[in-house]
Amino acid sequence: MQRKKFLREKNMLNSYQIKLSRVAEIELNEAINWYDLQVLGLSEKFYIEFDRVLNSIARNPYYASIKYNNTHIAYCKKFPYGIHYKIHESDKTVFITSIFHQQQQPFWYKTPNP
Repeated sequence: MQRKKFLREKNMLNSYQIKLSRVAEIELNEAINWYDLQVLGLSEKFYIEFDRVLNSIARNPYYASIKYNNTHIAYCKKFPYGIHYKIHESDKTVFITSIFHQQQQPFWYKTPNP
């Protein structure tokens, strides 16, 4: 199956520019590869949903609430993934810091002490 190569920068008219961190790019590719192995065509559906959320963020990055350290999280509706991002208002850029499954803990998460 041929899939679209995700561009590191997504630019839309009258919207914020989207940039992915290296970590987010790796996480996106891992998710796509995992869905490739599950069901034929599922990775394409995941990518379409991911792209839909990115378009929403680009049009209005403030629609998703801030969850931690000035980081917003936008959730995919059809897949259990959250897109973590920061807004750089000075240059109208949204920087995607992480994309991960909601049931997994991110690499930076520290378990609270009992």
